[in-house]
Amino acid sequence: MWQCSVSGDVKVDSGLSTAYPPTVVDRMRFRLRRASEQVRVNETTGVLILSTSLDRATLCPYLDLCHIAVEIVVSPSEAFQIIRVTVVVLSVNRHAPRFSEPFVEYDVPANTAPGTVWTLPTADDPDGGAEGVQTYRIAPPPTSTFALVEVLLPDGSRDIRLRLLKSLNRSVWAAA
Repeated sequence: MWQCSVSGDVKVDSGLSTAYPPTVVDRMRFRLRRASEQVRVNETTGVLILSTSLDRATLCPYLDLCHIAVEIVVSPSEAFQIIRVTVVVLSVNRHAPRFSEPFVEYDVPANTAPGTVWTLPTADDPDGGAEGVQTYRIAPPPTSTFALVEVLLPDGSRDIRLRLLKSLNRSVWAAA
């Protein structure tokens, strides 16, 4: 069983219903140029139907913009054309970010040079974009000894590093 929801009316939304005489409009037929698992079109009405199981996080993980593009072939010959339809897939934040480990522990020698960096694991968040992880921070409390360096990568993910800002003072850390 294919569960679905109506997304649009190709015949009306593209202006076909008013661009041709009623005799041609009544004979119009619609089909997808290529089969799609997510989109169907009603052959006689031109109504675009989407699968209700569209999952933005699966279709376009980590991307800001998620869309499905299809081409719809319109016939008969006097009204023949190919209409490109782009469906923007929106989502709410449905996935909590997850780390592979609940915490990370590093042994940092007292003589470690300031500027040294350690790679930190990032959270996996399939929501991506505005619904995904927006920032990382040191919790609690932030210190002036360490800082996070965050770099946004071309695929939308982040590279997170821990940077030592100043020399460690073993006597201060031992007293804490």
